[in-house]
Amino acid sequence: MESSNRFKAELRRNRLRRGGARGGKITIVTIFAILGLIVMAGYLGNIGQVVTTKVSAQNAADAVAFSSAQWMARGMNAATATNHMIGEVTGLCVVIEALGGPEMDADMSQYTPQNKALDNVMDAIADLAPAPPSPYFTSILREVEQPLVETIHDTMVPKSQDERESKVWATIYDAKLQLKFDVDEWLGIEALSNLLFLIPPPWGYPGAAIAYGAHIAGDIFLLKDGEEWFILLAIEKVVGTGVGSKFKDLLETKFIPALVAHGDFIAGQKSKQPDDDTPPAGGIVSTAANDAVDHLGKTYAVKAFLFPEAARFHMPIQREPGPSLNKGTQSDPDTSEWGNDSPLTLPDTGDFQSKVQDKVDGSRKKITDQITNVTKALALLDQLDADIAKLESQDGVTADERTAFETEKGEIGKARTDEQKDLTTLNEQLKKYDEQQTSTNQAMAAMSQMPSETGNLSAVKADLALTPGQMKRSEERYTQWARATFPYVDSFRAPVLAIFDAQLGRSGAAGFYEKWTNRYTLTKTFQFRSGYRFHGSRTTASWSKDEEPLAIYVMQDAFVKDGARRDRKGHEPWTLSTEAGKQQAEKLFTVIGLTHRDVKPLFSPVIYPSGNKHGATTFAQAVFYNGNEQTPDPINATSDVQAKLGWDTLNWDPNSKAPEWGHRLAHSDKKWPWEILKSDSSNSSSAKVKLN
Repeated sequence: MESSNRFKAELRRNRLRRGGARGGKITIVTIFAILGLIVMAGYLGNIGQVVTTKVSAQNAADAVAFSSAQWMARGMNAATATNHMIGEVTGLCVVIEALGGPEMDADMSQYTPQNKALDNVMDAIADLAPAPPSPYFTSILREVEQPLVETIHDTMVPKSQDERESKVWATIYDAKLQLKFDVDEWLGIEALSNLLFLIPPPWGYPGAAIAYGAHIAGDIFLLKDGEEWFILLAIEKVVGTGVGSKFKDLLETKFIPALVAHGDFIAGQKSKQPDDDTPPAGGIVSTAANDAVDHLGKTYAVKAFLFPEAARFHMPIQREPGPSLNKGTQSDPDTSEWGNDSPLTLPDTGDFQSKVQDKVDGSRKKITDQITNVTKALALLDQLDADIAKLESQDGVTADERTAFETEKGEIGKARTDEQKDLTTLNEQLKKYDEQQTSTNQAMAAMSQMPSETGNLSAVKADLALTPGQMKRSEERYTQWARATFPYVDSFRAPVLAIFDAQLGRSGAAGFYEKWTNRYTLTKTFQFRSGYRFHGSRTTASWSKDEEPLAIYVMQDAFVKDGARRDRKGHEPWTLSTEAGKQQAEKLFTVIGLTHRDVKPLFSPVIYPSGNKHGATTFAQAVFYNGNEQTPDPINATSDVQAKLGWDTLNWDPNSKAPEWGHRLAHSDKKWPWEILKSDSSNSSSAKVKLN
């Protein structure tokens, strides 16, 4: 047992000696291995630190560039939306003003020569128009016509001079003047047809039938004219109460300037001069972009920068140049879209007038022929009486023959008396016939002597800002403000035109309203862009510069200077495929984000010298663009619709049509003027907006 224990103890000691010797060898290798691992870990750690720093800085640069470009795109959409709001409000002012004109707002009134001429005709012809007493059962017709004609006359031609003066102009004036012209024409036809009732039966029956037809047609049209007159009076009452004027004045003096100021705020434009084409700087887009840069810098723990820097960071837009005023030529002929102020249109009387006139001429000839025949019969009776007297004076005449001669002379005298009576009746009838025809012809002739123009004060050049040194229509029609406004005018007026076509066809109100909305689109945009304002006294008006000019924003270089064509949207230099065009586009639509972060090694920079002593600097480039279709019109082309332009500050939907000034595209259900503010599918414009 003892030897066995000694053996085990010895064995244990040997194992311990062998284990201790083997552990010493492993320690030396491990030390070198650990040193190597430490060196490698230091290198890898520093490399990882540098890579992580650069990746983080690059991510920050990407975020800065992307967010800044996104803010630029948002700013472009905001500028576009503001332009559309300005155009929409301006369009609303246009459709209101086109009803009564700015002269109504200025309390201008005048009894125009045209109204006076038509009133005189109506005064003269109103008593001649109702059917006269005749053997053709005209008493019932006269009972109907007498109050109808009196009502129309008294309504259209009031007794008071003040009430006869026009106080509402533009569309309503033209429509009312046309109705007066129409009424006078039909009253004249009825008065002329009354001559046919003066022809005695039986040969007067065909003429009486034509006269009845003329009176029935005339009465129907007179009723329609009277109905339209009362509708126009109702519209005049609404627009003339001042509610519409005050609402329009609020839009013009408060709302539109506020929208323009909002556009300036978005663009960062400080100058209020429309001719100042200095690129805008600062503003909400610059502020938002720089806030994003600061936020991203803190988030990624880097120093973030933006190029262009804040002082020059701006959207590629500029204020639209103002009107040229005295610059360039003022040769500006009327166009079909502008319309004309020629004499009124003759009412559609069909062939009544010619038929009546032919029958009247034929009837008068019958009377004169009958007078001629009676005159000849009297001459023949006189000759017979002379012959009998001669025979009676001869010798050898017996008593019976003398008695026979006396009897025959008595019959001749009786026949002469009857013929003379007929001759007197015929002469009186002819005189009455001629007097009525003369009165009718004189009244009708007075209409042809009416002045060559309508007398509408709204058509005076001074009222439309067309005097030298003011609006130039060929220039104004292609401005961005006009292009922003007219599609909304086309939309707003569509339901009004529909109801005018349906309810006011005799007066031609729809055509007049279309003309005046076209005209006031240009005068309104000129008013805001120039700072000129309309001023009117009782009968005269003028424009004077009272306000600061306003402007909306267009793409950079969208307008040219020095009298060159001003409507070349879509042909800006940066749209060209030239090297210079590409470089300019890159400057306008590219944003660069820059970031910097100091690189601090994890381990000793003495042992591990770094190649990034000054830190990591990264950059990223972002381009913002418009995804809409870009198909500009040729430079010298004219079109009824606006070009499809993605790079624009209007951005009409390429799938819709935005009309150029003066072209009617929108159609709608019938609505009265006060219903156009209701929003529904039937009151939508043919032009849609697509912000992209």
